[in-house]
Amino acid sequence: MGDGSNSTNYTTRAAVVDEALNRLGTAYCPSPYTSIYSATPNICKSSDYFRCDGLVEWCYEQAGMDICSSNSSLGKLLNGPHYQANQLTDFVTPVELSAITAVKKDDGVHIHWQTSSESDNAEWKVWRRQAGVSEWAAVGDGVIAGAGSSPFGAAYAVVDKTAVGTAAVYRIESLSTVGKSEFSPEVVMGGGIGLWSEPFTESEFSKLTAAAPVAAASSDALPACADTAATYLIIVPESLKSGVASLASYRAGQGHRVAVVTCEQIYSKFPSDKAVASLQIYLANLYAGGGLKYVLLAGDSLEAGDGTQSAALVPTHYRDLPGVGRIPTDYPFTLLAGESQPPVIRLGRIPARTTRDLLAITGKIVKYEATTDPVPTCAFVVGEYVIDGDEYAEVASETLISAYCTGASYDVKRIYYSPLKADLAAYKGGAEQLDAQLAAGCSWLEFRGHGAADLWGGLLDARSAAQITTLGRCPIIWDTSCFTASFGTSANQVCIAESLLRNPAGGAVAYVGNTGHGVIKAGYQCSSQAWFYSQNGAATLGDLVLKAKAYMVKERGTGCLGFLHSLNLLGDPALVIQKPVKLADNGHN
Repeated sequence: MGDGSNSTNYTTRAAVVDEALNRLGTAYCPSPYTSIYSATPNICKSSDYFRCDGLVEWCYEQAGMDICSSNSSLGKLLNGPHYQANQLTDFVTPVELSAITAVKKDDGVHIHWQTSSESDNAEWKVWRRQAGVSEWAAVGDGVIAGAGSSPFGAAYAVVDKTAVGTAAVYRIESLSTVGKSEFSPEVVMGGGIGLWSEPFTESEFSKLTAAAPVAAASSDALPACADTAATYLIIVPESLKSGVASLASYRAGQGHRVAVVTCEQIYSKFPSDKAVASLQIYLANLYAGGGLKYVLLAGDSLEAGDGTQSAALVPTHYRDLPGVGRIPTDYPFTLLAGESQPPVIRLGRIPARTTRDLLAITGKIVKYEATTDPVPTCAFVVGEYVIDGDEYAEVASETLISAYCTGASYDVKRIYYSPLKADLAAYKGGAEQLDAQLAAGCSWLEFRGHGAADLWGGLLDARSAAQITTLGRCPIIWDTSCFTASFGTSANQVCIAESLLRNPAGGAVAYVGNTGHGVIKAGYQCSSQAWFYSQNGAATLGDLVLKAKAYMVKERGTGCLGFLHSLNLLGDPALVIQKPVKLADNGHN
């Protein structure tokens, strides 16, 4: 978090060591990363390695020495030509903050934050002010204990029960054991931000995935089916039309009546001052003719918030949700029988920005359906806070596994990590297990926990997601966390869902997740219903989402509209879900 603005000159290597050891102390190397070393400056042993200590790593990196890669000892530092004068900045609070969210719920505003590393971090304070007011007030009566030194960071949660109105702004203050303090960036209530060194950008994504092979565009002619007779409709901008040819032919070969229509054709036939209105009117007319079942929006939405066509590929709706703000949502496209009625068509979006993106995702779709597995693997990942003393996400996952997986011959993998109770080894182990599972592949992966646009509870970030190479089947991901499916929010930013989907070498084949905040109990209820329908007639991912959302409308009425707008399917709604052999004959297309 520090900006290094306060500079101190340490002109000898011994001075660096003296200061580092003075501030180090035994507390900075918590088990299981403690290494035995002498606390006396200039007295070193060959085994005095400072592994995984954020403060020492930071100090030595500033001095021109990478302790992580070299496992260098204090003695090597003293005797080596690594230090140059005037390079070491003052010891500001050494905390790397990766995300903050502030979400309004019935019992108050829930503030969550995640660090990627901490050193010498004694405690935290949470501060609040009203928008337009400069004076800050502390939230709560006390302070929150920091993690001390943690090379993998930690997660924190506070509920502000005294917030008034819907315009609160929050910031987090970190305080070190030596009296240094620093404030985080501000976050508006209803917001969630990832705080990596810079946003995961489109150019960075392109560089990371450029080497991955992508099949050449298919030369197959697009199926010749009038849109009025279609059961499977693809809406795509003219510039990306060649990227859907192979998928259209593949679906036609399965018996779907496929039509491909460009956005430009729709705008010409149904002109409107807002592009999204043209699409809505077009779909309503087509649905009224009968027969339409699946709609695939083949393109990201980079539309300006006022609905203009500035950079849109396939436009979307926007909704202002209380305590959340403005979010993109495709849900209104499915409400062709009325806003308060259940959805009536199965709709998904491939958030592609280039033809290469489309080819990468459609290639994974065909591979997913072509891979046979009598015992599909399902992974349940928890990166969750303990709620009221209970590991709520783990309990919900185990309930679902017992009800739908145990007797149905699924191969179940559990990756459970609760940040507030786990030690550093468990945290590191959870991230490694998740990486290994995504590399091996599976049929279904469910993430329960906290997230932001570019991360899952500290276990995975958008940059890492872009570099995954999956050997087996790329999974369908159902994610109940916040903001991770925020498609099209910026022309130069990539959320974790987009990163996983557009990764040509691995990642995910489809993603069901939130563009706004996740509602814990509603999210778990909805995913549980999806599992129920997967074993009772539903054969495609679009079936699951449609029926689960229709159930939520029936059970909760208009009270859950915000949740339903937030939860979006990014992927092909006609994707055939993989079931164990004993369940395979229960579905239908």
